[in-house]
Amino acid sequence: MILKNITLENIRSYTNQTIAFPQGTVLLSGDIGSGKSSILLGIEFALFGVRRDLSATGLLRNGEKRGFVELNFCVDDKDVAIRRTLKRGSDGIAQEAGYIIVNGRRTDATAVELKAAVLDLLHYPKEALTKSKSLIWRYTVYTPQEEMKQILFEARDARVDTLRQIFSIDKYKRAAENAQIYTKRLRDDSKVLELRLLDEDAKRKELAERHDSRYRLTEEQRTLMPRMTELMQRIDHKKREIRASEENLKLLANIRMQHNGYCVQITEKKALQERMRNDAATLAVQIEAATIRLETMLPLVADPNAINALEGEILRKEEELRLVQNRKSQAEGKLMLVGQRVSELSAEVAQKNHRLATRPEKENTKQALLAQVKDKRALQDEICALEQRIFEMNNQLKECQVHHKHAHESKSAVLNLQVCPTCKQTVAEDHKRAIAAMEDGRIEELTKAIHELAEEQAALAESLTRQKNLLQSITAAEQTLAGLMVELQQFDVIAAEVEKLEKLLLEVSVEKQTAFDILQLLEQRNLEAERTEIAAKRTMLKKLQEQRLAIMEREQLSRSLDEKKLSKTKLEELTNDLQTEVAGLEMLRANCTAQLEAHKHLEERVPTLREDLDGLQNEEKSLNIKLAELRERLEAQNQFIAQLETDLAKKEQARKQLENIKQLHNWFDGFFINLMGTMEQHVMLKIHEQFNELFTTWFATLIEDETLSIRLDQEFSPIVLQNGYEIDVENLSGGEKTAVALAYRLALNKVINDVVSEIKTKDLMILDEPTDGFSSEQLDKLKDVLDSLGIKQVIMVSHVQ
Repeated sequence: MILKNITLENIRSYTNQTIAFPQGTVLLSGDIGSGKSSILLGIEFALFGVRRDLSATGLLRNGEKRGFVELNFCVDDKDVAIRRTLKRGSDGIAQEAGYIIVNGRRTDATAVELKAAVLDLLHYPKEALTKSKSLIWRYTVYTPQEEMKQILFEARDARVDTLRQIFSIDKYKRAAENAQIYTKRLRDDSKVLELRLLDEDAKRKELAERHDSRYRLTEEQRTLMPRMTELMQRIDHKKREIRASEENLKLLANIRMQHNGYCVQITEKKALQERMRNDAATLAVQIEAATIRLETMLPLVADPNAINALEGEILRKEEELRLVQNRKSQAEGKLMLVGQRVSELSAEVAQKNHRLATRPEKENTKQALLAQVKDKRALQDEICALEQRIFEMNNQLKECQVHHKHAHESKSAVLNLQVCPTCKQTVAEDHKRAIAAMEDGRIEELTKAIHELAEEQAALAESLTRQKNLLQSITAAEQTLAGLMVELQQFDVIAAEVEKLEKLLLEVSVEKQTAFDILQLLEQRNLEAERTEIAAKRTMLKKLQEQRLAIMEREQLSRSLDEKKLSKTKLEELTNDLQTEVAGLEMLRANCTAQLEAHKHLEERVPTLREDLDGLQNEEKSLNIKLAELRERLEAQNQFIAQLETDLAKKEQARKQLENIKQLHNWFDGFFINLMGTMEQHVMLKIHEQFNELFTTWFATLIEDETLSIRLDQEFSPIVLQNGYEIDVENLSGGEKTAVALAYRLALNKVINDVVSEIKTKDLMILDEPTDGFSSEQLDKLKDVLDSLGIKQVIMVSHVQ
């Protein structure tokens, strides 16, 4: 993994800044509070998001609503860009969704999805997705300054557990602990299975007794079956006799139903014959009355064609009158609507012409604004040049201020120096005053340069403010010009609309005149006279229709008389036919009466047969009850036997399971747990050997003191020896403590990269204030150590150059 650049917007002390990272060793130098550590925190935030040790509150700049970090890097020949955003809301600062771009392909993702994608690219363990911080990143790439010495002063157990997690060998300890938990569960399962096997012999004895009882019940059931078969045969024979007798009774019932039916039919037909005689007499009276009325009616004549012609003429006159009234109403309505439309169009044309009258004034304003904004490009170039010059002067001013501060520090250090750190001799006062005088001259030159740069920077800033104010006025003029151009374009549209409205106004005026002419013609007709003529024709039509109704009544009376005469004749014929049918039905009824008398003894035999059948069925029922009791007892025995056999099968299975559990328990307890401890010790021993060698070598490189040496004990704690005597790390000087922490940190980095071979961050190391308290000779030694690591990109943060 190689970093390319990072962009910070509203992150801690940065408002908007992009920092590039070339390959090789990069030094981020500056005073305390200048934003060096913010860059490192921004890198970690872009990769892994916020965590308990990297809060959103500590990242987003105070007073800002939103900020983001965008990091560009390459890994495995892949160009990657990742962006994360922070937003301040009413409930605090939250991390929003961002995106990741891999070889130009962008993917929008949530914070957790971005972290998973980064872990996949870096080949970090998947369990790092849910942890509060990534141990591999913190111990192989970037350790914050305040955590550099933390692992040295932790408790021994905590330090070893941390190393187990870093080297991914805590799995052996977890496997052993899980195995102990599992063996305890196996012991508990063994006790449960042993309890299940306690009553096995008692259940086998009970099973044998149940088999004997089932045999006795089966024999008793077998002796009762022949008697049941005999009873069923006798019951079946008796049922056949009853069915035959019942069939004969059904035939007898049918004959009785026919006899009763014949009686009903005879009665109904005699009643119908009497009604027909009465109806014939009534028709005779009606025929006589209709004949007399028909003879008394006067002859009438009505011409149907005259009536139809008069009706048609009345309808035509009424339709013509209705159409004239409708046309008059339509003409009046259209005249009113067209008049309103003429007024509206005239007002709209006048309004648009009034607006067009302002066009010349707008054109003059346009020309004036064009002249005002033509020099905008030259002004922008001038502003860019001023900003670039101010930026360069600001860098020069900061450089002078840093040199000024270093000159004061050097002067103070020389004046307070008693013994030379190189030759170990006393420094003469003359020599110190000479060096101090030289530094005073340098301080005076730098003070003058700082003053001149500040004055020139203030003058440039004032000029830049004037130019920016002028640019703002030109920008405002451009906005006014853009609005004016749109308004001038609308004038052409309005002119076209006026032309269309004038044409439409002409057309509507012609339409108004046409409607007025039609209305004048319609008002000249005498509609009242036409209505009077229609009323007279209706009176004439009513008289003709009355005559036609009288003629229709006479014709209907004549037809009714003919129909009644025909009905009377038919009734007389039907009466004679009914007389014949009644005689035939009386003969059939007499035949049914004779058959009923011949078979009346069948009704006495059926009850006797039913009594015999009931006796046989009661005996069968008793025998069935006894057999059912036997079956129930047999079923109960079978259920008991099946349950006992199932229980015994389960107990046999439990016995086999118990044997397997005991074997498994012995394997875990006697072999596996010890194996995990041995494997962990073997791996830790190998790591300890490499770790100790690197730690000792690099400490000796950084501290060239033959009296001082260091090594690691079995718990990876540093043991410091001075002249052969063990001393506590806390008793070392500041520079020596830093050397111990740095050597430990670099050795840990090297061993992790060798052991966890699949991670992709081996080419990158970030060191936060690694030289606190170092001398100039130690700084040179640090370069040799870093060169021996062979890392492609090293980023160091320090307030000392």
